[in-house]
Amino acid sequence: LFGKLKRAYEVLSDPHQRAIYDCLGEKGLEEQGWEVVQRTKTPQEIREEYEALARVREERRLQQKTNPTSRLEMTINATDLFDRYLYDSEYDDLIEGDFPHFEVSKMSLSQSIQAPLTPSDTATLAGNINTSNGTGSGSLSCGLRRVTSESAWQEAEVGVGSGLSLGAKMYRKLSERNFVNMSGTLQFSRKGLKPAFECSLGTHLDKYTAGYLRYSTNFRLQETEDSFMLREEDSGMCTMVVRNTERYQTTASLQFGIPYTYAMLAHTWKLPEKKRKFRGALKVGTFGAILEYGVEEKIT
Repeated sequence: LFGKLKRAYEVLSDPHQRAIYDCLGEKGLEEQGWEVVQRTKTPQEIREEYEALARVREERRLQQKTNPTSRLEMTINATDLFDRYLYDSEYDDLIEGDFPHFEVSKMSLSQSIQAPLTPSDTATLAGNINTSNGTGSGSLSCGLRRVTSESAWQEAEVGVGSGLSLGAKMYRKLSERNFVNMSGTLQFSRKGLKPAFECSLGTHLDKYTAGYLRYSTNFRLQETEDSFMLREEDSGMCTMVVRNTERYQTTASLQFGIPYTYAMLAHTWKLPEKKRKFRGALKVGTFGAILEYGVEEKIT
């Protein structure tokens, strides 16, 4: 009783809460996100603000439940910007135009959405379309993940695109620090079956650092005149150390495999207050050297 009297006194003595209570009752006081409501506002204005807050809350709840994500990637070929400076001035007449020529050589769009079915089961629907140098493709997949315990989950997936694709994934926590991820796919294509397998063993070295040991391989099953032949297309063993803090993320990895062996060092600077990230990476291997750099900014 004393608590109810204290709550009633707090509401009646506060003009902001009193105005909300007079129009909407206790349910209005339970709503979060109110601006300061003065007695000069009409009951209709207070109700409209309450309904707007309720819509925002429902949209936020739905978004957290379905977790929709979209990704758009575009590759721009700017070779002409540099090639024109490699020629002598006597070839100026052969260079078309005074300005460098840019072209979009690759573009892809992907979308996914999740639908919780039960507290332990979640369905995921994903699709993507992409085009590269005038050739387009796309795929659609549906997956079902079941969380069996706090330390394990399994997922099955089926997709269509370049043929039928079946896949399975699993995660299991082995100890307080160690965990394992495994995945396998089987794709039915015009050139034959393409099985793939990946296994990753991870360990938490400290609060911000994790180490991984990963093995992956891809095969192709082809039919010959008198038998079937299983040929390994590529495989590799990779060891990786990742340190991820609020301000930066650093990744160092070394991979031995077919057809490439390489070492990579990547660093990402995070600016949470500006919702921006800067990334740089250097990869050196049997294919030569690759330098990558980029920026990511959160718009909404």
